[in-house]
Amino acid sequence: MNKVLRAGRRATFAVFLLNGFVMGMWVVHIPAVEDRAGIDHALLGWLLLLLGGGAFLGMQAAGPLSDRFGPRRTVPAGLALCAAALVLPGLATNAWTLAGALLVLGFGNGCLDVSMNTHAVQVERGYGRASATWGCSRARPSSAR
Repeated sequence: MNKVLRAGRRATFAVFLLNGFVMGMWVVHIPAVEDRAGIDHALLGWLLLLLGGGAFLGMQAAGPLSDRFGPRRTVPAGLALCAAALVLPGLATNAWTLAGALLVLGFGNGCLDVSMNTHAVQVERGYGRASATWGCSRARPSSAR
C-alpha cells in the first residue's frame, strides 16, 4: 500500500484515540466539576444537554469547513479546540460558567467528530474498503457486504 495512505490510516487511528481520551478525561472529572460548580445532580443532567447541543452546532459548522478546507486542516483545528475546551468545565465556579464550558466543549467535540470521520472516509476510499482500525466499531459486520 501507498506510504501516504498508511500514514493517513495511522493518523486517523491516533485522532480517534485522542478523541476518546479527551472525552474520557471529561467524564471521570464530572463529580469534581459538579462539586466545584455547587450544583446538584438534577441541574447537572440539564446542563449536560448543552454538551450535546454544542456538539450539534459544531457538527453543523465543521461540515462546510471540511468541504472547503479539507480534513487535513480541520482535524488539527478541531483537536486543538476540543483539547483547549477540556479545561473549561474544571474552571467553572457556578452553573452559568459550567453551561458555557459544556457548550464550548461540545462544539469542539462536534467539530472534531465530523472532521476526523471525513478524513476516515477519505482513507477508506483510498484503501477501497472499510478499515479494521475504526470500522470494527460500526454496527455493520463486514460479512454483510
